[in-house]
Amino acid sequence: MSHIQEISTQCQTLSEDLQKQVLDFIYFLEARYTQKQSTEDVNALTDAELEQACGILKASHGVSLEQIDHKKRNPVILGLMAEEFAIPDDFDKPLPEKLINEFYTDDL
Repeated sequence: MSHIQEISTQCQTLSEDLQKQVLDFIYFLEARYTQKQSTEDVNALTDAELEQACGILKASHGVSLEQIDHKKRNPVILGLMAEEFAIPDDFDKPLPEKLINEFYTDDL
């Protein structure tokens, strides 16, 4: 039995979700070890397939290159909010046991 036949046989026994993971892994290997990828192959993917394969996140609004450049030139100023609020003295005090236990319950 060839490797392709064995892979096909094994995949048929998997759930659809696991089959998708196998396919994603094949795409990963292909991208990693293929030196040249033709533009036809890239264009053949739908936007949804490309987003799923690459993990692309869409912003809720558009951002121009000028806005990105502006943000780079205006970095965050550390200490800007100094003395605007006070951190309580017991900030590092351990949380009450009852509150900690809330993180470990199965109820959501």
